[in-house]
Amino acid sequence: MIVAQQKSHYNVNRTTSAVGWVCWRRLRPSSLVELVPLQEEIGKLSDNVAISLIYNQCKKEIVAGTIFCPPETSILLASYVLQAEEGDWPIVDYYSIDPGSMIPGNVLSQYTMSPIAWGDSLKDWHKDHEGLTPIEAQIEYLKIAQYLGMYGVSYFKAKNGGEMVWVGIHPKGINIYQETLLFPKTILKWVFIKMVHYSCKKFIVRLVLETVQEYVFQMKNLRTARLIFELAVGYHHLHVQNRYLPTQPRLYNELEKEKFKETTEELHSIETTKHESIVRKIKKRNSTYIQLPTLKEEDISD
Repeated sequence: MIVAQQKSHYNVNRTTSAVGWVCWRRLRPSSLVELVPLQEEIGKLSDNVAISLIYNQCKKEIVAGTIFCPPETSILLASYVLQAEEGDWPIVDYYSIDPGSMIPGNVLSQYTMSPIAWGDSLKDWHKDHEGLTPIEAQIEYLKIAQYLGMYGVSYFKAKNGGEMVWVGIHPKGINIYQETLLFPKTILKWVFIKMVHYSCKKFIVRLVLETVQEYVFQMKNLRTARLIFELAVGYHHLHVQNRYLPTQPRLYNELEKEKFKETTEELHSIETTKHESIVRKIKKRNSTYIQLPTLKEEDISD
């Protein structure tokens, strides 16, 4: 059975290969497609089945540690899991719930807390969501999860200019990472990308402005280059389908060229600001609830 929706902005035919690579799948009977919404479209989802599929997929990746999630955010997300799957807080037995089913293992291992302590912490957060329906709680979960640095990004190791980098493909564009996978060094939105193609082991990104040098990435092998190309093309098609793009070519003047350069340099700081904003909101809310215990110095050194 094919799980598909009419609105193409979140009907993405993406899957995981036998070796764990994310790729696009041809539509076939008895296929289950993976739904990945654009960040700005999460609040617009109206199909309950699609919302639940995306929620379950996202929760699975966060709990497994595939998507990095800080401790405070993990507790907040877990409280929405309780509301979505258990209902309002008065009917929930917090001390019989396994925290590992909703909180990443790396977060649980950082803090020496008994099941009772975890239950009390989750209860305090959960009370704030009373009255939300399961679908509403799932949407709120996704609205927070979308600001996690690794949300919706597929990573590929490559070489660029002799340096080892990671290329991140996602619904909004292409990122280039160096020191950390959480914050990209370079962000290329689809609107700035003219074409992507591959040749042998090379994956090439050509920008709209011809004066800007193209990005050439040396991949591990031809298969990886073709895979990242197909993934990028799929996301770009999705972007085009859901946004109006002029049919006539534009002529860029010097002012627009300069603006383009400034924009590419500022994109990273803009994305970082969005991330810091949601973190500040979470910390502000967390200050009114039970605080997580401070790690001991010897635990940190381990």
